[in-house]
Amino acid sequence: MFVIPKKNGGIRPVFNLKKLNEYLKVPHFKMETIREGSQMIRPNAYLVSIDLSDAFLHIALHSDSRWFLRLKWKNQVYQYCTTPFDLVSSLFVFTKVCRPILEHFCSQGFRISAYLDDWILAASTKQLAIQRVQAVVALLQQLGWMVNFKKSVLTPTQQLERLGFVLITHTMMESLPMKKLRDIRRSSKQVLYHSHRQSPSVVHRLTM
Repeated sequence: MFVIPKKNGGIRPVFNLKKLNEYLKVPHFKMETIREGSQMIRPNAYLVSIDLSDAFLHIALHSDSRWFLRLKWKNQVYQYCTTPFDLVSSLFVFTKVCRPILEHFCSQGFRISAYLDDWILAASTKQLAIQRVQAVVALLQQLGWMVNFKKSVLTPTQQLERLGFVLITHTMMESLPMKKLRDIRRSSKQVLYHSHRQSPSVVHRLTM
């Protein structure tokens, strides 16, 4: 196990499960893309987003399976009680667990979409967007899910950044965030003026 820094200054532990993952078979499943999420958005709609804290840690592991996820640190043995991010089946399980919640709200006319821990709602008016995001947050908390209010956007807006793109409803367009555009311009200039010594990091920024 090792840790990597988060953007917010914290750290995230990484549990190397490569060997265990080789023995796991995950059924084929479909994850939603930004294109599919955008299809539910109407012109001039108001958007809100909900971010779930430590998403996979909401899913409890069966007691008979926990011993597979043990680690030793300073002569003390620990084991996971919830699904770690690095387990190959975590994506499948988390997506399947979220599906009934999403279907519940869709059946009530909500325009709601989720990509793992990143949820988005669209509504025709500000007031309706507020009412619906409050209903979703209330049910999630009732079910024991933790909402990251710092990263969530609960105030309705017609311009929302999601999954690396900015959704703009009054023009029905998607664009890159300004920071990413500035990075691309800066990297492009480096390539143009120093083409003989392009660094891997510059090439990576331009191709991502």
